Amino acid sequence: MMKRGVASAVARRAWDYLRYDFREIVWPRPMPDPPGKFPQISSMSPGEHLKCWRDGIGSYLDGWRWYNGEPKKERVARLERERQERIARGESEGELPSPSAGAELPARLTACCSALRTRYL
Repeated sequence: MMKRGVASAVARRAWDYLRYDFREIVWPRPMPDPPGKFPQISSMSPGEHLKCWRDGIGSYLDGWRWYNGEPKKERVARLERERQERIARGESEGELPSPSAGAELPARLTACCSALRTRYL
């Protein structure tokens, strides 16, 4: 059987948990934004206000543009840029290095991971 002092300490800890911590876990309070994080609307000029909206909408659209993978226009530009770099290095377009059997698997895995990263990140 527990001593009286230990039982009261356990009971007090349980009561404090229910009183303070449990409430924060079930109904968490949002943390306030630090002062100065967002400029006050009244202190912005109409041009600054318009720029703020333009930047926000642009960021939102950039996020959705990459949602389904790399946009076609950017992909075509990237492939053309890579082709030009290969030509500048002196490699022909049909010339691909033939990897050995041991180096083939890591190269394929790297290409697969890169494609997945491009697709989903």
